[in-house]
Amino acid sequence: MVQMSLNIELCVLPDPLVDVLRGYATLRPVRDLRYPENCTFRQFHDFLLNHLLLLPFFVAYPPSLQYQQQFWKWALSYLESMPIDEEDNEIDSRLYEHRVSLMCNTGVPSELGSAPPSPSYFTYLWRREGAAAFESATLLESRTTIESGTTGLKTWRASLVLAQYLVGHRDLVRGKRLLELGSGAGLLGIIAAGIQLQHPPECESILLTDANSEVLARCLKNVNLACNKSAAHPRIATARLDWTDSLDPEGVKSVQDLLEKASPDVILGADVVYDPSIISPLVETLRIALENQNRTAFIALTERNQNTLAQFVQTARAALAMEELQITLSDMGTFWGISDLGDSMPDQNVKIFQLSTRRP
Repeated sequence: MVQMSLNIELCVLPDPLVDVLRGYATLRPVRDLRYPENCTFRQFHDFLLNHLLLLPFFVAYPPSLQYQQQFWKWALSYLESMPIDEEDNEIDSRLYEHRVSLMCNTGVPSELGSAPPSPSYFTYLWRREGAAAFESATLLESRTTIESGTTGLKTWRASLVLAQYLVGHRDLVRGKRLLELGSGAGLLGIIAAGIQLQHPPECESILLTDANSEVLARCLKNVNLACNKSAAHPRIATARLDWTDSLDPEGVKSVQDLLEKASPDVILGADVVYDPSIISPLVETLRIALENQNRTAFIALTERNQNTLAQFVQTARAALAMEELQITLSDMGTFWGISDLGDSMPDQNVKIFQLSTRRP
């Protein structure tokens, strides 16, 4: 119900204001936001008041207080600079009251480095297939690179690119049993569940796995948020899977049992090669998962370190059939520009690999 109200609001907004809303929803740095230059004072004012500040969706799933402090400073500064044609075009006091309350709640401005970024809701938006309406996925994420000893409490760049690839190639997940390796905050699972729910008879199982129990708890919480369609998926679950068990004679059976029970048609993974030490366990886990010749894996990787990526490619190709997919700009368009730490970082490429067992 909350999600529907957000989609209704988006449908009535001009594109420049939709862009501002999407930036606000994903905590896009204010330096990267564009002022809606073709909007009048009244349009921008009413948008800020009714579609951001008072919108029930953002009341329930708001960006962090630290981000809001920066956003509302940016928004009100621009609003105050806009020409006013009518005498009664005053700024609603609730906008100023909200900014003052943010300053009181957050104390010293966060841009001065007083405190680390707090966890925040992120809402990712993309257009529904063949329609003007939007789909959305909301996640509670960390805004630090590492929190509680793990990198899995936030959405990384490769997840966004693979999510866009799934949105553009929905047949990959329709009617398929899915397994995700290193599910993190849960974006891919939420999007895959939403795609499957558009075709109810085709809602097969979705199993989201990770080695970290705190990550799995956050993932499950995000999947079950009332605003996400995934909360209504009848066969989505999480499970602990440690790739290093695949190389342990005493632990490999637990990996085999989990994979046999899940019996996935498609395996997904994004930003799962973050250290050379996990490459061999990951590839062995993939090899076991892909022993059935009808299974396929799609692994999206950000090219942060060329040597690490090359090592993964070499190791994977020694054990499996592997092909790099060609990603077009349309494959990246919906989520592109939302990145690891809120910076576009165009120098870091994302590659998607399709893997399967070698056929005799």
